Amino acid sequence: MKLRPVYFGALLIVTIGLSAATAQIPVRFGKTRPIPVALFGMNGNITAYDTPFDRPNVVAGLQETGVSLLRYPGGMIANHWNFATGGVDKSEPDSDMQPWIVSNFKNSTRTYTLENYAKGLKATGTAPILVLNMLGKDLEHNLNALRNLRDLGLPVRYVEMGNEYYFGLVKMKRVFPTPEDYGRACQTWIAAIKKEFPQTQCAIIGYYINGDARNTDWTKRVLSECTNADAITFHTYSALGLDGSIKQPDLGLAKEGKVKNPTATRVMPDDMAERQRWEIGQLSDPKAVANTLSRVQTSASALDKLGSPATMPVWITEFNMRADDSAIRGTWLNGLQISTFLTRFLEDPRVDMILYHNLFGNLFAAVYQNDHEFDYLLNEKIVSKPGTLSAGGLMMRFYAQAAQGMTSAAPATFDKAPTLANDRGETVSGLVGWQFVNGPKKRTLLINQTAQSQSIVTTSLGTSFRQYHAPLETYVQGAESLQQRNGPVGQTLTLAPYSLTLID
Repeated sequence: MKLRPVYFGALLIVTIGLSAATAQIPVRFGKTRPIPVALFGMNGNITAYDTPFDRPNVVAGLQETGVSLLRYPGGMIANHWNFATGGVDKSEPDSDMQPWIVSNFKNSTRTYTLENYAKGLKATGTAPILVLNMLGKDLEHNLNALRNLRDLGLPVRYVEMGNEYYFGLVKMKRVFPTPEDYGRACQTWIAAIKKEFPQTQCAIIGYYINGDARNTDWTKRVLSECTNADAITFHTYSALGLDGSIKQPDLGLAKEGKVKNPTATRVMPDDMAERQRWEIGQLSDPKAVANTLSRVQTSASALDKLGSPATMPVWITEFNMRADDSAIRGTWLNGLQISTFLTRFLEDPRVDMILYHNLFGNLFAAVYQNDHEFDYLLNEKIVSKPGTLSAGGLMMRFYAQAAQGMTSAAPATFDKAPTLANDRGETVSGLVGWQFVNGPKKRTLLINQTAQSQSIVTTSLGTSFRQYHAPLETYVQGAESLQQRNGPVGQTLTLAPYSLTLID
């Protein structure tokens, strides 16, 4: 898949001094887009812990990611949350909840109260974003949560009007039979919220897949009844795509790899251990690497199908890969997949919030919680180090560091840059970059997605650099898992294969 065309502003004129074996690659920076102070964040379903922010490791883990936002109480659990008790509402019948919520929370004594959430935010300097429970609690209950947050000394700044009501679960259909019903409720609730908290921004749930009659044209139908929303949320999860498959059916709660895809160009073994060996073996093939990166681009580009106004901000409050039992999960390639998401999101000027799913957790962790998080690997034994960042978590930190204190961003493009072609001949760029700016201050992030070293001229880009790189099959546990080099910036800088470089 080819990247969307980018229309460029002023050319940053650079010259490149390279070895005889390397072609010159001029660099341009495109149209600048504003970015908010709080741009990157984490979905915060951390209910595996009791009173999580009483634990130093949870505070340290959130700090390690370097993000500015933490979502509370999380995703699907928010639809059954009792803000007064800090847990899932145990009075709800099991039939109204998904089985995993019943099994994990119905008999649990763990709590994650607003008071504990506020304690964590104050300890880390992170801003709150609350997901309301419009399915099981009334407006007053939810307003009391916002009042409590305010009384705890935190800003009531960002509010989501529920989570993923477009799914056809029993309670969702009963409370909101149509998107129009949901939109009318949002209109009333948002008016009440803004009357008491006029600075609060409220986002309605957006959706982009036309399925049954209820969720077809979901976003437009919600907005037809809700005229006072400030933003719209967007969630997306990409299938692995290493086998060249496209148009993956919506995975929902299914395991990655359990659904056969007739669009695949490569045949994966059925046996999971053999499949994992096959996956690692594919990483030496640039076409296979392009297969998965282009698949991620396709998932992220579902933004174009959201059906929201061009001027309406988009909050991406959940995204990640669905590579559940894959040997790719946790590798440096997984980090490049997350970078592909982030680049595509940043290309869309509507996007002003990007939250990774999830801070902790079995399949999607930004921070490893225990020493068993690589137990899905069948061909080798790796003991995870609690408190270290996963490949996805580390990539989020790199982007958050690059954007910290900056007010605008511009994409980089590289004349004569190498490309990666997938099995269908579609291409992705071999070099990706962003420059983040605030007045005279600037910070540049560059990623080499090829197996070869690439050289650029760094004149006018900064005075020092930090570079991180590793073979794609490397299982990442913090930056110490990667090869690193740093130093002053000269006329040129070599980007190692599969590297990320930050220039200050």
